[in-house]
Amino acid sequence: MTNNNKRWFLFLCTLLLCVLTTALISQREQTASRYILGEYDGRVAAFRQGSCTPIQITDTAVASLPEEEAQMLRKGIPAATEEDLQRLIEDYCS
Repeated sequence: MTNNNKRWFLFLCTLLLCVLTTALISQREQTASRYILGEYDGRVAAFRQGSCTPIQITDTAVASLPEEEAQMLRKGIPAATEEDLQRLIEDYCS
């Protein structure tokens, strides 16, 4: 292998390592969220990660929220802990 080939090989290995590390961190962040604040039947609702059945449905209509907040709820807002979830519910429903 010439020096240029070795440099390219090292560069590509380093790049691959960076991509894999980024993917692993992203996956860990997604699985770290145990709860999701979202929408159920037009209302703000709390879910366990991966479940379609809400664990709590609030009286707050998503349509009554500012459009940006409503869009975030429709996508789902992750919460790592039950305390984080309750804080989000208070923020969106008060």
